[in-house]
Amino acid sequence: MLPYFAAAGHNLYLKSVYHYLETMQKLPESHPNVCQAFQNGLQVVRRSDRYWAGLSPDLVIEQVLMRSAKTTGGMTRGKGMSESQRTQWLLSMPTCVEMNNAMQSFCEKEFQSSPQHNKEFGKTRNERDYKDTQTFVSFLEERTPFRKDPLLYNIETGVTSSENMNVHKAKSVGDGIVQSMMGQDAFEITFKRNKRAVILDAAPRTKTDDVVKVDPQLLFQRLSTAAERFADDIPSIFSYELCSVPSALFDTTGLIRKSQKSLLADAIWKLGDCSACEESDTVNLTYVLDGGFLLHHLPWKLGMTFAEICKAYISYIAGRYSNAVIVFDGYLSGPTTKDTAHIRRTHGVVGPKVYFTKCTPLASRKEKFLSNPENKQNFIFMLGTELEEHGYRCVHAVHDADRLIVETSLKLAEKSNVTIIGEDTDLLVLLLHFTSPSRSVFFKSATSATASKGLRVWHIQKTKRVLGLSCSHILPVIHALTGCDTTSQMYGISKGAALKKFLGDTDLVTLAETFIEQSTEESIVSNGEKILVSLYGGLDEEGLDMLRFRKFTHAEGNDKYNPCAGPNITTYL
Repeated sequence: MLPYFAAAGHNLYLKSVYHYLETMQKLPESHPNVCQAFQNGLQVVRRSDRYWAGLSPDLVIEQVLMRSAKTTGGMTRGKGMSESQRTQWLLSMPTCVEMNNAMQSFCEKEFQSSPQHNKEFGKTRNERDYKDTQTFVSFLEERTPFRKDPLLYNIETGVTSSENMNVHKAKSVGDGIVQSMMGQDAFEITFKRNKRAVILDAAPRTKTDDVVKVDPQLLFQRLSTAAERFADDIPSIFSYELCSVPSALFDTTGLIRKSQKSLLADAIWKLGDCSACEESDTVNLTYVLDGGFLLHHLPWKLGMTFAEICKAYISYIAGRYSNAVIVFDGYLSGPTTKDTAHIRRTHGVVGPKVYFTKCTPLASRKEKFLSNPENKQNFIFMLGTELEEHGYRCVHAVHDADRLIVETSLKLAEKSNVTIIGEDTDLLVLLLHFTSPSRSVFFKSATSATASKGLRVWHIQKTKRVLGLSCSHILPVIHALTGCDTTSQMYGISKGAALKKFLGDTDLVTLAETFIEQSTEESIVSNGEKILVSLYGGLDEEGLDMLRFRKFTHAEGNDKYNPCAGPNITTYL
């Protein structure tokens, strides 16, 4: 058992058994009488003379001594556990046994167990065994263990091993650990986790280096203070990044600052009447469902088969959206715009790959199952097939499906009214950018999260008129600059404030058009810098570097280099 204790990580058992074996090997020299007794078969305790009645001493202690101590008349039932009480109780046990045997003989009553194993030959037991055998055969027919995939997998749950799984080599892995223990002090031996056998359901191992955490703001302040003594042109220092991860763009996890995309939708909704009346505007209506929203919307229960999960989705759609088209994301074609959101949602932990069929029960939490891209994509394919068999049209995107959802909706809008069902603000932004005034398109939320605000049904044409055609055209630029799935949230500038700034400044709209048109990289960088300077209240001819320096000196209370007092913003870019 030593190599298996070592491979499984049972380190205390490993050291204890190792020490026990060394002691027992020395038994012929240290205690020859005890060794001879063991060799004569006295290593077990027999409570009767039946052939299979030999038990290990620790088991007999549990069945006899400990059981007597904890039942009626035992020590834990009012007698107490002091040293004298334990001694008296133990020494009285042989006498109690003799009295018990004498009472049985006097009453001509003998208590003994019935003959063993006779129940195995009964009719009821045979019928139950046959039924269990048929159940097992049916189970194997549905979950064949003879796959062509060389990786091991659990035929019950479908969990598939990773390529570094080596639990089937546990003995050789454990032998290596045991060999490394030889000649070491048992109290000083340490065991590394990465030396253990990798089990079937183990999460992928990631190599992490020791990272020295440095406060970028403190480092920046010290460097700028030191530079003031030796540099003539202090503002030029702010043209360099003085930290590897700017705190204005990244949070403490190293990911870009998460933006609250819904704030942009809230700001647009407050500008005017953007709502649609479903009763009058949904004649000849086609629904386009965001597959990503649909996938996470319904709860899964442990033990449900994947056929039952698919049936739940079909029932949900059939009860609400009779004429529906479902557009799903793709997860196996490389990096996508949603990667950062997925990492933030799963904390970088990827669940094990699961080989599953319709009959496979769900053996883990939904979030853990969907954290593996292959599991998610294979389930989407299964769900899409089931939906198509029930008369629904499914469209599968290669990467992120937001643009495909909008393109599918606008194509359907040529023949009928279209309502998009989803929660992502990106869909609203793309609809306002791409939808022409002649098409009837609606955007509707279907979750309870918006119930407190009232269920919003957006009339895209009315919203474009409220927002203005020019601002609707550059709305993706506003959305991207203030933070989306691939860009960081601007520190200190909300989406609502940025939208208000663009609505009141036609020059900013003109600058933003550069991002929509086929422009050169130089013009995009130049106009983007001007937009950022304007959003942070900079001067007309002021560059981003000078603005950064001026905000920093203003925040530190030092206006020595400040040509004109800016707005009271206590942060810097």
